[in-house]
Amino acid sequence: MKKILSLAALLCLLAIVGCRKNDAARNFAKPVDTNVQAEETITGRQPADSVQADTVTAKPLSEAEQFGKRLKEEKWSKDDYGFRYPAFMSEKTTYMNDMVADVTVYSSGPVSLCLWPMIGSWATSSDAYPVKGSILSPDAKIASITYQARRSDIHSGYTDDGRIFYLKRRIIEGDAVNHAQVLVTIYPKDYKDQMDPLVKEVQNW
Repeated sequence: MKKILSLAALLCLLAIVGCRKNDAARNFAKPVDTNVQAEETITGRQPADSVQADTVTAKPLSEAEQFGKRLKEEKWSKDDYGFRYPAFMSEKTTYMNDMVADVTVYSSGPVSLCLWPMIGSWATSSDAYPVKGSILSPDAKIASITYQARRSDIHSGYTDDGRIFYLKRRIIEGDAVNHAQVLVTIYPKDYKDQMDPLVKEVQNW
């Protein structure tokens, strides 16, 4: 009987010791869990499927901006009369009865660069050309002149269809009479900020 009681007491003692060990093990593990949670909070880690990439939508270029981009990036060619023009512009020469002269038009959409290689002596007078009503191209006449630089013979203003023109005239001396050469670029108002390359080409001609 004493042996049975001693064995029961031993088992109870072992059970108590085992429970204490399990509690100690659980208490030891808790700081590890706390540290992991703290690290996740500090670093702000999130599951990969919850991260969303920012989407940036580029604003499409306007027609004027597309044209300006082509002026800057694409190839230019040189005309025999000493100016350059964008190679992507189409070329057409037309005889104008009212001017008694040929005009070569380089054009792309609403923008054009027009060369009058020889206009008669009448066009050498500033009172005759350019003036209101003067022909600039097969599809444009001068509606108003808002700027003139007599020394450099540069003139600018608006056409009868509301576009802007920028024109330079040169007087060419001949054996008997003089004649005029004219280079003019014509473009819509909303293209103005893109037109520096063509305007400078006319200005420096």
